Amino acid sequence: MATKHKPSFIEKIAEKLRLIPDLHENSADVVDLPRLTEPGKLTDYPPPEQWDDWTEYEAKSGFRREKRNYMIVPTQCFNCESGCGLLSYVDKKTLEVRKFEGNP
Repeated sequence: MATKHKPSFIEKIAEKLRLIPDLHENSADVVDLPRLTEPGKLTDYPPPEQWDDWTEYEAKSGFRREKRNYMIVPTQCFNCESGCGLLSYVDKKTLEVRKFEGNP
């Protein structure tokens, strides 16, 4: 039975900087999410046509790259006078509000 080589700290850095090829990437396990824009450009929020089924990596999962499916719901603060608006991210499995985004 073959054992997997655990890459050292130096190997990980060299692979991320693309000094050496990524030899430890398991192509069957790694599936990247589609990009909204070309690399280097930023957007304020996801496109409204994708708000019913939005997929992001969980921020607290670290290197595990755990995907979460959200519904994005536009809302605003209770008793708000400015009405700037927020986006609430609702987890589709648990129907809990996981995070807010915007300018409160």
